[in-house]
Amino acid sequence: MALCSGKNSLLILTVLGVILGVVAGIVIRLLFTYGPYEIMLVSFLGEIFMNMLKLVILPLIFSSMVSGLANLDTKSGGRIGLLTFTYFLFTTLMAVIVGTILVLIIHPGSPKMRRSNSTQTSNVTVTAMDTFLDLVRNIFPENLVQAAISQVTTIYIKQPYNATSSNYTLVPQVVYRDGTNSIGIIVFCIIFGAIANQLGQSAAPVVDFFTSFEGIIMGYVRGIMW
Repeated sequence: MALCSGKNSLLILTVLGVILGVVAGIVIRLLFTYGPYEIMLVSFLGEIFMNMLKLVILPLIFSSMVSGLANLDTKSGGRIGLLTFTYFLFTTLMAVIVGTILVLIIHPGSPKMRRSNSTQTSNVTVTAMDTFLDLVRNIFPENLVQAAISQVTTIYIKQPYNATSSNYTLVPQVVYRDGTNSIGIIVFCIIFGAIANQLGQSAAPVVDFFTSFEGIIMGYVRGIMW
């Protein structure tokens, strides 16, 4: 009875949706002929669903972290903020290390694309120092809006010694690539929420705003899931 209650109905319907999707996909694959256009039409609703979820990631992170830290007592806020920062720093560093190792082992991507870019970029992998420096740059972004859409990364450019020379040197260059700089935004939210916590009643209107904003975003997420 508890499993079928209204509290679990979203979970039950989600699991049923996954099962029905798998079954429908197998049946369509076996019984019908289709092309890329038909696949695009079938995946259209899923694409819109994922876009709606991605849309609320940044507001959800910002509102939940700021309101959570601002509403904690001072000792707990500082301790949880430090633990959160350490956790994301560690997981991000591990993700970068694993990604670098996989690139060295399996070389993902199109070989043709690598050859076409060989005249400008080198085949050397960024060093551990480059990875660390990129991590620190992403922790402290220069623009919060830019951090919402791009991350800092280091690449190496082949630069000739002079106009007549065929020899070249590898020059490191810091560029931006697509993707949310989550760790930079999280660090900003931790500092923002901790300072709001320290200010007490003078920051109460801001804290109330982000608390209400978090409630609105969570309602939006629940609506999307339903």
